[in-house]
Amino acid sequence: MRTFNKAPERNGFRFSWLMLSRTGRLMVLFGSLLLCVYLLNEAGNAYPKEQSYISLRAWNRTTSPLMHGKHTCIFRDVPPMAAEEWQLRAPYFVVLGVQKSGTRSLGSYLMSHPDIYVPRPEIHFFDGKFDNYTTEEGVLVKEAREKYSQEMFKPIYEASVEGKVQYYGMDSTPAYVFYSDRVPSRLFCVAPWVKLILLLRNPVDRAYSQYIMQKVERSKGFLDGKSFEHYVEEDMSKLKAAGAIREWKDEDDFRSFSGSQEEMIAWETYVDSVDSHVDKRYIGRGLYALQLRHWFNAMDTFGKPRSDLLVLHSDDMKDNTGQMYRKILKFLGIREGELTNYSIHHKGQYDAPLSSEMRSRLEAFYEPYNRQLYDMLGSEWEGVWG
Repeated sequence: MRTFNKAPERNGFRFSWLMLSRTGRLMVLFGSLLLCVYLLNEAGNAYPKEQSYISLRAWNRTTSPLMHGKHTCIFRDVPPMAAEEWQLRAPYFVVLGVQKSGTRSLGSYLMSHPDIYVPRPEIHFFDGKFDNYTTEEGVLVKEAREKYSQEMFKPIYEASVEGKVQYYGMDSTPAYVFYSDRVPSRLFCVAPWVKLILLLRNPVDRAYSQYIMQKVERSKGFLDGKSFEHYVEEDMSKLKAAGAIREWKDEDDFRSFSGSQEEMIAWETYVDSVDSHVDKRYIGRGLYALQLRHWFNAMDTFGKPRSDLLVLHSDDMKDNTGQMYRKILKFLGIREGELTNYSIHHKGQYDAPLSSEMRSRLEAFYEPYNRQLYDMLGSEWEGVWG
C-alpha cells in the first residue's frame, strides 16, 4: 500500500507531518508564509518598480565593456535599486554641454521656472570633484549619492518631508559631455534615473568663441596672449600624441577606430594630458560624435533608453527660444511656464572674425566627425553645419 505521510528515519527517529498538532501545523504554515513575504520584499528592493524606474532595468549589470574596474557600481549598505521618491528629482535632469553653445542661457531660462531648483550654475560633481567617491574597484554609490543628492539638493528633500512643492533638480555642467570616458558611468551609478539635455553648436564657431571668452578673461590666467592658431596647433598636437586623432589610411581605417576600446583609451589619455585649470581644449571639445558615442554606449550598458537624451541645436535655441523652452519642458514632463526673459548670457565680444583660412581648415578637419554625428542623430541633422 502506498503511504503519503511516511518520512525517512534519522538516527532511529521517524518524523511525520501527522505527528504535529493542529497548532503546530498552523505555525509551520505561518512561518513559511512570512519567509515568502520576506523573499518577495528583498526581490522588490533588488529590482525597480516599472512606473518609478522605467530606465533602470539593467542598472545593476556589472559585466560589459564599460563596467570594469573604476566603472563598476559598488553598492555598500544600499540595495542596488534603492532610491527614495524625492531622490528621483535630486537631480531630475542634467544639462551635459557643450561649453559655449548657450548652456548658461539655457540654464537661466530653466532656473526661472517655479518648479525647478538649481544649487548653482555649474556643479562639476562628476568631473573634477569625484575622486573621493572612486576607488580601483569602482564607484562608491552610497557615499556619492549622499553628497550629491542629500547635500546639494537638500531643499528638494526638505520640501518633500514638509509636503511642499515638489521641486525638480537640475545640474547644468557643460564639461560633463567632454569627460565622456568617466562621467557617464559615474552619473549612471549615482543617479541613473536622470534625463539628459545636450546643446550642440558648430564646432568651429564653438572653438573660436571659447578663445574669445578666455582672451577676455586673460587676467585670470587662462591665456598667455598667443594667437588662436597657436592654441589650435597645440591642441591638435595633444590629440595626436594621445592617439585620439591620426593619419587615417582610408575611410575604413577611420571607421574601425571609431568606437573601439583603443579610441576610448586614447581619449582618456588626451583628457588627462591637459591642465584643467588652463583649459585650451578648443579642438577636442568639438569632437561631438566621439564623445556622444561614449555616452550612448554607457546608456546601453546601464539599460538606459537613448530617448532619455534630448539633443538640441544652439541656433534653434537662439532663434526660437520660446518654442525650444516648451519643447524641453515637454521632454522633462514638467508643467509649462511662461518665459519672460530671453536674455543671452556670456555673449562673446569679437574684436576680429576668424580667418577664412583657419575656418576652412577646421571645417575640413571636423567634416568626417560631423558626418558620424548626423548618422547618430538622424536626418534632421544632415548637413546642418555645411
